Amino acid sequence: MFVFGLLVFAVGLSTPAAAAPPEINQRIDIPAFGFFDPCTNEFFVGSGTIHLILKTSSSADVTRFDVHVVSRARGTSLLTGTRFTLIQNQNAHGTFSSTFPFFPFSVDAVTIVRVIGQGNAPDFRLHIVAQIAVDANGQPTLVDVKRNTTCSGGPLPQG
Repeated sequence: MFVFGLLVFAVGLSTPAAAAPPEINQRIDIPAFGFFDPCTNEFFVGSGTIHLILKTSSSADVTRFDVHVVSRARGTSLLTGTRFTLIQNQNAHGTFSSTFPFFPFSVDAVTIVRVIGQGNAPDFRLHIVAQIAVDANGQPTLVDVKRNTTCSGGPLPQG
């Protein structure tokens, strides 16, 4: 998951001796990428931007991080030429030990992806809520991931 890469990055930035909490506020271009739309059963190619905000704070024992990511892209389907707009929002918050091996830690993350089809193309929506907690021994104590996908308001078949 993208958030876990940011978590490792936040560990490197956060030290109790830091004068001010580390913060990243960046806009990054997304080069051409492919995406499968299960509502239309076709691939589209798009490009766009990511806006990333990462804030961390540390004490001698715990580091807290907050991540907010907004991605926007436009693309065209490969089969029908239908145009799409993709909007992704992700928020994650967590805490972890400030010392190696960084246990215990917990992460709460919400990701919403919307693919908006032009014209009569159905819209696609993916909503993921994840909670993960690991104890001081590195053992998972909570792993809960809920996922909901819809096409123009109707649920997609699971499977």
